[in-house]
Amino acid sequence: MISNKKYFITLAGAVIIVCAAFAGGIELGYRGLSLTSKSTIQQIIKGNSTQAVSFQPLWTVLQDLQDNYIDAGSINAQQEMYGAIKGAVASVGDPYTVFFDPKAYKDFSTQLSGSFQGIGAQMALKNNLPTIVSTLQGSPAKAAGLFSGDEVIKVNDSDVTTLSLDDVVSLIRGAANTQVKITIYRPSANKQMDFNITRAQIDVKSVAYSEKSFSNGKKYELITINEFGDDTDAGFKEAAADAVKNNVSGIVLDLRGNPGGYLSSAVNTASYWIPANKLIVSEAHSDGSTIPYYSNGNESLSKIPTVVLMDGGTASAAEILSGALHDYGIAKLIGDKSFGKGSVQKVITDGLPSGTAIKVTVAKWLTPKGQNLNHNGLDPDIKIDITQDQIQAGQDPQMDKATSTLQGE
Repeated sequence: MISNKKYFITLAGAVIIVCAAFAGGIELGYRGLSLTSKSTIQQIIKGNSTQAVSFQPLWTVLQDLQDNYIDAGSINAQQEMYGAIKGAVASVGDPYTVFFDPKAYKDFSTQLSGSFQGIGAQMALKNNLPTIVSTLQGSPAKAAGLFSGDEVIKVNDSDVTTLSLDDVVSLIRGAANTQVKITIYRPSANKQMDFNITRAQIDVKSVAYSEKSFSNGKKYELITINEFGDDTDAGFKEAAADAVKNNVSGIVLDLRGNPGGYLSSAVNTASYWIPANKLIVSEAHSDGSTIPYYSNGNESLSKIPTVVLMDGGTASAAEILSGALHDYGIAKLIGDKSFGKGSVQKVITDGLPSGTAIKVTVAKWLTPKGQNLNHNGLDPDIKIDITQDQIQAGQDPQMDKATSTLQGE
């Protein structure tokens, strides 16, 4: 389970805006050890290697900065170290493998708590650009008019297209009642737009549920999971109990804009439909080994017809849940193709400077039928688009299709 293994499968960079290789060498350098001869990463860290890497340029650059920079006295050696580590980690080219300095790690650790300050938008890298995945209900981002698919190109008039996603998020997030200017390019409208947004305190429950009525008078339960966070297990337990108590004839499970979260919560949620000891997802590693995760067999919702709503912001743990319910023929998938983030990250803190961490991609996820979720995503059984004009008008053709499909079943 993710909580036991310190694994996170949240969309890395689909962080809510509240919004190493060099590690060994840097540590040695700051302890006063000179690496002037040609050394290798493995020789430095483990004592063996097949790849020759000289660290001399790094020490030369750091010394050149100290000797030549006009405000050399303002140079922060700690930040130099963090910057070097960030660069080394970023060089692998995986947007989900990142180094967290103390501030970034603190923000990351509180992402799934459900309470934060910021604009209330979820972001990811798409086409190498920081892109809005979804906005939270009642958030400043939604009120301002940001939409899924908007590409962030400037923050406070500074170009951010060459920055890492974490750096962009860091610029956008901030204290409540402060303002940030965000410039986006909206592909659907082929135009650039500016938004001045006041950050706010945002409290979001990961699970919301309510009893609804079909046109024929029968009841169904609408369950929305915004993310798989700290309160998801308890929240979904209440939602499932409400559905059973009301003897509903169907369930609409809305996972649109859900960026993921804890694997354990996705497995626990799937277990409300899937029999005990049935495979929910497999963790596939580069050495060919796999680790299976099985249903714990709650099954209280197994006899209730279910449909799943998803879109381009449905990612990671949300895709695991959707994929499992779909592979077992339990639920139809309705909406748009999911994001396609099917990899798992391990958070490592041992041996790193206090308050820092590295998040490393260590495996990919496969559905019960073996579909690779990473990059591919899930195709809906029934594809229904929703336009920005419809959203602004309060219309939801995806939800309408979900309810009509469920009523027909």
